[in-house]
Amino acid sequence: MNKTIYIIYTIILVLILALSLTLNILYKKKVDKLPSNSLLFKNKKIVIFSLLATICISAIGAIYCLTALLFPSNSVTTITRPPLGSDDANLSLITDSELYTGAIDIDVPSKELEFTEALEIFSKYREELNTYVLGNNTSFLEIRSPLFFPASIGEENILISWYIQDSDIIDYTGTPVWENISPDGSKTEIVATLSLGGHKAEVCYTIIVFPSAETDKEKLLSSIDALLTSDDFIYEEEIPLPTEIGGKPVTFYENKSVLPSVDISYLHFVSTFTTSFF
Repeated sequence: MNKTIYIIYTIILVLILALSLTLNILYKKKVDKLPSNSLLFKNKKIVIFSLLATICISAIGAIYCLTALLFPSNSVTTITRPPLGSDDANLSLITDSELYTGAIDIDVPSKELEFTEALEIFSKYREELNTYVLGNNTSFLEIRSPLFFPASIGEENILISWYIQDSDIIDYTGTPVWENISPDGSKTEIVATLSLGGHKAEVCYTIIVFPSAETDKEKLLSSIDALLTSDDFIYEEEIPLPTEIGGKPVTFYENKSVLPSVDISYLHFVSTFTTSFF
């Protein structure tokens, strides 16, 4: 209810309270002068109780209205949005106006990022992204082992898409195409597009790939390791082996010549038992 209604109620209740008190005082004075055998005197207690009940009810109502006027309940002046990327929050409010009085439910969407805010978040993860992409390399100007291209980064879940200027030098798994690499180094550019809250920013890397110092076996193992740690397969139980590495076809076979592992303590027990038995 608005203040005007509270004020009207308070005035009415105060008038009723004053009238009841006045009637109660006048009634007692009149009744006390009457003979004790009169009907009005016999019903004195009932009438006085009724007037006192009216006084109490009026007083309680007046106190409630005055309290509502002087100490209004905590009003809500703002709505707080849920954190970025969260689901809509449901807010229940009680509205008090001439338009509508009662409970209402509001669905509050999460805050939208401003472009400057998105840039600040992108900048926060720049060094982490650089380190992740480099992998075992120490500089973008001297790449000698596979790079890593994450699909996302950060607790805000920044999505990342990748573009390679020359995929004949390095492919989209991050593995250099070694047979195409010049002894003096092959140069290309990689572009990471970061997306968050409808905003995008590009991070450009100029890289120079040199022939790997790794042996062919190490190159093969590095390529498989890149697959195992790739965002595309870290949640998978089975990871497909590559069919080519560095542009060269590769086939894998089960190594049946490897002996199964044997518990050494069991062999020791058998040997000791045999010796002692004989």
